[in-house]
Amino acid sequence: MLEMFKSEARKLRELKEEAERLETSNATLEKEKSELLDERNRLKQEVVDLELNKKTTNEDIKHMIKKTEEMQDIEKTKFELKCEKEKNDAIAEVKDTYRDKVEDGLKTERDNIKQMYSEILSRLPNVDISVDR
Repeated sequence: MLEMFKSEARKLRELKEEAERLETSNATLEKEKSELLDERNRLKQEVVDLELNKKTTNEDIKHMIKKTEEMQDIEKTKFELKCEKEKNDAIAEVKDTYRDKVEDGLKTERDNIKQMYSEILSRLPNVDISVDR
């Protein structure tokens, strides 16, 4: 019987030691689990932060592209207006030159016609006609 008690005591001691090892192992696993959960939460927060950063960056890029396109449109409009003004100035210069030539020609013709009428009138006799009624 004594041996039975010794055997039972040894089994009990072995079971206690096994229980302590399991408790230590369980505590280690719980600590690792806690650390892994913390790491997972940190990584989730990092993903959220990165997604927000990506969204903000994309919005900034879209805004910069829009501003660049607007500036290009403004520059294009300025260039078109400049070209239109240069064209209108050139047309006005040609019109002024042509108008001056036409006016000079008309003045010369007017003077010639006046001179011709003067010559015609000087050749005609001076006649007064009175009409009685």
